[in-house]
Amino acid sequence: MKGIIMNKGFVYGMIAAGALTLSACASMRGEPPDRVSLKDGSTLYIDNVGGMTMTDKYGKPMSMMDGEPMEATDGTMLMMKNKVLYRSIMPKGGK
Repeated sequence: MKGIIMNKGFVYGMIAAGALTLSACASMRGEPPDRVSLKDGSTLYIDNVGGMTMTDKYGKPMSMMDGEPMEATDGTMLMMKNKVLYRSIMPKGGK
């Protein structure tokens, strides 16, 4: 069980490192922030330096709970942990 937890931590770390690398490359090119629509109607914005903001379905800024799962409209599971976005490696709709 401990090996499984360590492997998940490693995978999440690699995903976060990749996301930060991609966002750093995007910031050099001056690209607009990534926009992820969530199933509850809210929108998650990931800016080009790795920061995140979230708005409700009316466009009003809202706070994100640390460790609370969020589901994108395409079924991808997302989670914010320590101000870093984690994308699930699980198949869409899987558990």
